[in-house]
This record gives sequence, C-alpha cells and structure tokens, in this order.
Amino acid sequence: MAGSYTLALLRNGPRAAWSRVMPFASDSDAIAAAGRIAEAEGRRSPEPVSLMVGRSGDEGQVDWLGGWDWDAEGELFWEPDDSAGLH
Repeated sequence: MAGSYTLALLRNGPRAAWSRVMPFASDSDAIAAAGRIAEAEGRRSPEPVSLMVGRSGDEGQVDWLGGWDWDAEGELFWEPDDSAGLH
C-alpha cells in the first residue's frame, strides 16, 4: 500500500524553497527518489542544498526520515532523522 511522503527542498536556511507531497510504495522508494531529486537540484544550484523526506501523517504532520545534502564540493550524502532539524 502506497503512503504519502513530503519532500522539502532547503537552500541556505530552515525555510523550504518548495515542498511536495508525493505517493511512494515504501520509505526506501521515497528516500531513493529524494536522492535523485537532491542530486539534480544540487547540480543546478551554485550553493549547497538539502532535500528533506518524511512520511506525511494526519492533519499535516510529517514524521521526518532524514535528508539528502548536496555540499559545496558536489557530494551527496544522507543524514537520518536525528539530524534533520525540522521536527
């Protein structure tokens, strides 16, 4: 059964540049898709970006799983939810 996931792109600060709610079959599918999007956004941006991914719940609540970070050196890495910063 597919679930709803929130993806939020961050650039230089805690406010999202954009966010989307999308259906995925599992956490791993959502995380993998978010990684591809984060890499594409990072390649387009002259600054580091982060793409947060979380399970969407009732009444707009999001249980953040973590985030993909594209750093200034052009490297992509995953940080699990304890360092996500949007709880």
